Amino acid sequence: MWKWAMLLVVSSFMILSGCSDNSDASTSNIQPIEENQNFTFRKTTWGMSQEEVKKSESLVPSEKDSFLSYKDSINGLDATLSYAFVDDKLAKAMYSIKETHTNKNDYISDYKDLKKLLTEKYGEPFEDNEIWSKSLYKNDPEEYGLAVSLGHLNYLTQWETEDTVVNLVLFGENYKITHTIMYESKNYSGEYDEKRKNTHKDKL
Repeated sequence: MWKWAMLLVVSSFMILSGCSDNSDASTSNIQPIEENQNFTFRKTTWGMSQEEVKKSESLVPSEKDSFLSYKDSINGLDATLSYAFVDDKLAKAMYSIKETHTNKNDYISDYKDLKKLLTEKYGEPFEDNEIWSKSLYKNDPEEYGLAVSLGHLNYLTQWETEDTVVNLVLFGENYKITHTIMYESKNYSGEYDEKRKNTHKDKL
């Protein structure tokens, strides 16, 4: 069930923020936050205005509705960086990993590399799940990447801080793999979700 909820959130980000095609890309490796910094994510804090977030980034954004998106990279992987706002307050952010591989097991390696970095930053995860919906390839690790692409195997690791929930997710459907890192404000993400739900209801 969580996979469909996460797919809905990720799809909403990707559709509404648009796919950034800016040519200026920079590497944004995860780094421990220094003690004298109060940033929550990159050089932002929850509740920042859209204009403040734009000023925090050196890249040129693609803008659509209450979204900003950038072409970027994370730990050497091509990615789209997105920010989502509710009433001009930063509520969520996401890296959508765009790196492609011929060997589907490499997606799992990417996931594990990012998991290690996030654990170094945020500590041991609150949740760490390897979820099998179908066990066809469960005894064949060489086919785990294929299992992910078919939706048979899903990975979810979650960290929590005082004001943030971080979800690292790897799942797939119809041979297409989705790999994201989602950052959600505990104070503003609920307001954001409610507003998005009401927007959809108004269209019915």
